[in-house]
Amino acid sequence: MNPKKTSFLLVLVISLITSACEKEKKETEVPVAIKKLIETYDDNCVCQPFISEYKWKNETVYLSSCGGPACDCTTTFYNAQGTEINMPTNNNEFQSQSTFVKEVWTCK
Repeated sequence: MNPKKTSFLLVLVISLITSACEKEKKETEVPVAIKKLIETYDDNCVCQPFISEYKWKNETVYLSSCGGPACDCTTTFYNAQGTEINMPTNNNEFQSQSTFVKEVWTCK
């Protein structure tokens, strides 16, 4: 086999293995309750549901909502353990004081 092709294939395999390990690591960082929530969504992505992680008042907060233009979405908040938490109906405080960390999941 051509040495250039062999080198390319080796690099490709190593990068695939590395990215798979990173994906597993990210998924384990999410609480079990959030993983179970993700499993409840079906493959219908019309309303583009998503879960994002934020830092707010030195706490991890997960936000579950959707982004479809014709969808009437509710926003639900979860703590670091994945337990639903009540937020004030006017969540301007959260919006102004929270920091987006990462997109945990989105239906695509």
